[in-house]
Amino acid sequence: MNRKALEILDFHEIQKLLAQETLTPMGRDLAMSAYPCTAREARARQRSVLEVHKASASAPLPSLSGAGDPRPALEKIDAGAVLSSAELSLMLRVFSVMDSVRSWLSRFDAGEYPELHSLGKKIPPVKGIVELLERTVTPEGEIKDSASDLLRKIRREIKRHLDDMRARLESLCRSPQMAPYLQEPVVNLRSGRYVLPVKQEYASRVPGVIHDQSGSGQTVFIEPLVIVEMWNELRKLELSERDEIERILREATSAIRAVPRLREAATALGELDFAFARASLMAKWRGVLPELRDGHDLVLKKARHPLLRGNPVPLDVALEQSGEAPRTLVITGPNMGGKTVALKTIGLLTALALSGFPVPAAEGTVVGDFSDILVDIGDEQSIQENLSTFSAHIKNIIAILQEAGPGKLVLIDELGAGTDPKEGAALGLAVLRRLHNSGALVVISTHYSEIKTLAYETPGMENACMEWDSVNTVPTYKLVVGRPGRSNGLDVALKIGLPPEIVREARDLMPRDLVRLEDMVREMEEKNREVEGELLKLREEVSRYERLRAEMETMVKTTEGERKEILAAARREAQEIVRRVTVETERLVKEIRKASHAPDREALIAKVREELDALRRSVGEEMPETAELGFTPIPPEEITPGTSVRVRGFTEPGRVLQTPGEDGTALVQVGSVAVRVKAGDLAALCGPGEKRFTEAESRHPRAKLSLPNVAASKAVQVRSEIDLRGVRASEALELLDKYLDDAYLAGLKTARIIHGKGTGALRKAVVDFLQNHPHVKEFRSGELAEGGHGVTVVALKE
Repeated sequence: MNRKALEILDFHEIQKLLAQETLTPMGRDLAMSAYPCTAREARARQRSVLEVHKASASAPLPSLSGAGDPRPALEKIDAGAVLSSAELSLMLRVFSVMDSVRSWLSRFDAGEYPELHSLGKKIPPVKGIVELLERTVTPEGEIKDSASDLLRKIRREIKRHLDDMRARLESLCRSPQMAPYLQEPVVNLRSGRYVLPVKQEYASRVPGVIHDQSGSGQTVFIEPLVIVEMWNELRKLELSERDEIERILREATSAIRAVPRLREAATALGELDFAFARASLMAKWRGVLPELRDGHDLVLKKARHPLLRGNPVPLDVALEQSGEAPRTLVITGPNMGGKTVALKTIGLLTALALSGFPVPAAEGTVVGDFSDILVDIGDEQSIQENLSTFSAHIKNIIAILQEAGPGKLVLIDELGAGTDPKEGAALGLAVLRRLHNSGALVVISTHYSEIKTLAYETPGMENACMEWDSVNTVPTYKLVVGRPGRSNGLDVALKIGLPPEIVREARDLMPRDLVRLEDMVREMEEKNREVEGELLKLREEVSRYERLRAEMETMVKTTEGERKEILAAARREAQEIVRRVTVETERLVKEIRKASHAPDREALIAKVREELDALRRSVGEEMPETAELGFTPIPPEEITPGTSVRVRGFTEPGRVLQTPGEDGTALVQVGSVAVRVKAGDLAALCGPGEKRFTEAESRHPRAKLSLPNVAASKAVQVRSEIDLRGVRASEALELLDKYLDDAYLAGLKTARIIHGKGTGALRKAVVDFLQNHPHVKEFRSGELAEGGHGVTVVALKE
């Protein structure tokens, strides 16, 4: 893909943004060197981003910061050189990052995360070298005493020698023989040697080596001969230290050289960093990784230009090589209306997608396998080549015509501009026909009506416009596909500040036919806006309906499941009763049989068994699994608006809105949903917290108790008290408000609020809140046995 087009589309600015998201020099290099490729290669680049995005949800991403760039050190190692202590410190940071990254990558299997698994295989085990370097070098690049036993011993000797020399000099300073010769009794350091500040006139009295003198010349700094020999010994120790450090550096370098595949591992760190950066940019843009197809289609959903600040207006574009969507799009509209931005957005997002980058767009975005993007956008007049704006424009058009064909995306801003309007329009028509017939996907902007007409009449071409708010005389920057736009040049001129009288005169000078056409287009735009507004409202209503329907279906399924569970439980309980009765009866039968002297023994046995069979049949017939206990349909004449009813299949009570019609269904409000229900599926509510029972239920009270009414089922879930201790007042009142709503709906009569004593602030807030609550009948402080002033007892309204 030609770099000139990418430069015009500001592709390099996105590379810079991506580089800012990286944490390693290797990742930055990959970000700045990534360019568009084939769709197949771009899909491979996308996979690592997708896997990183998915993996980050299950395991925090490892930090790559501080790793540095190991490549110069690796070059020294390959050349046989020895690394310095500073370079060892850098390699320690690199190896530490490699170790944590390898550990993180080991969590992901090859089946689900092939790209991450592949990167993990490129990083060798480095825990051993990390431990070695941690013993050897500090983060600041100094060799540690722990690097070797000999180094620790030498440095201990050096410290002892220094301490001995300083003690010897301090003792000399305090001696009566030396004190008169010194400016002051202190030990100084000059040129790395311990010296005494001797008065100039006594310099000959102190044997030793002069290392410096003061600016006034009154003081000379002498190293006494008594410690010269000690310095020589110290120098030998320092040379031994240097030799040992060089040996340590050589061994550490050899240990690093022995680690396999180090360059490959460094590259893997960069690739992972590059994937992290793209995933981070996708999150910041709230973007997606588009679908990349082998064909030459282009579908952008809610696309935004990534370099525009604020909240740019998204655009939707669909172009197809062959299909229902157009192959060529002609964008018209006012100056400063966003035509150029739309062209750049289309081109830049295509280039980003084919680079394996995320794009600021929505799901459903599709980018085809374009081999090149051919661009003529902006003023490229050249003084050096003696080219005017029009000449530069034509030169670009010539190059585009030579390259245009299937698999190419052509973007031209202001086709035919820069010359006489009639000639420009004719030239634009001829060029656009040629480009359209070449098989390329084409998007151009223009002000020429002739080109709008061509797009209207030619199959595979489509008009689009940048919308203009004629009421406020401002552009909306919204791309509307399917209709041409007006240039609104006079409106723009007036908005910028051209005197109104000049604008009026210009309108008067416009051809009448053109004025009428402009008025017709304006009216069409206004009507389209009205239709779009109504369509938006309709879509919102449909969406609301679908949401309510889904909620109702969920409610019905939940209620049906609860109903069956209750019935099954009641049936099991009744059957258990029968089982116990059966056992008891059989026991009685055995006893009766033993009563050999009973005159009517056989008749008594037959009677007991007959009663037992009747009881079994009663339970089986009166309690089928699908029956609804306690549900007696209301007579149709009693189904009147305002009547409270039970609805078969619902746990919540309902209220009749309309009486049954010819189809036998009534409109009933259940919760927030109005539904049509058959009259036979409605039963009367006898009163708050009550329900009717059938005769069958009356004969089986235990079964009846297992089928609570609506209020009772709610009460089971709502406790009679709420504990607000330890919660801030504002949060406590929100919790209390919800609790009182639930308690009221559940039919609770009283509730206990535990707020504690403390400073009394929470208690006061609760009391103030209860005074005006719609569900509260009255309240009082708790009795001593109830918790005293740490509790408030509330009586709820009926």
